[in-house]
Amino acid sequence: MLMLQQRPRFRLALGGAAALVIIAGSASVDTTAARDSDSTCADHHVCFWIGYEYQGDKASRGNDAPTQEWIPIEGDNPVTRHSVKNRFNRRRVLYTGVDGPAIDPIRCIDPNDERPHIPNGAKYMWISDLDPQPCPGD
Repeated sequence: MLMLQQRPRFRLALGGAAALVIIAGSASVDTTAARDSDSTCADHHVCFWIGYEYQGDKASRGNDAPTQEWIPIEGDNPVTRHSVKNRFNRRRVLYTGVDGPAIDPIRCIDPNDERPHIPNGAKYMWISDLDPQPCPGD
């Protein structure tokens, strides 16, 4: 697994009822090349794959990722991701598509759950603080 330090151009954060705030910052992202066919996701991480059924390039975020704010799944120019596994023990992960949470539907994945097929893909995510409430059906 290759660990890359990438600087995103922005992170999205929701504030107030409908306000959208853009915040500069950085975060680390693990990526695994498609040739590795790595369909695993480590404990205390959320993993997104380019392909359906956990195939292709994988982006992984762990406990060092920001919580309670919208962030790109992967770096400056994230690609659309089509499957996800949430291996955080007590954190839900919200995710949304190409245009971000202001436009695209927001979906949710519970702790220790997985989705082999993300409708319309995902580019941005929100890792919840410790929150025992289950995701509403999407």
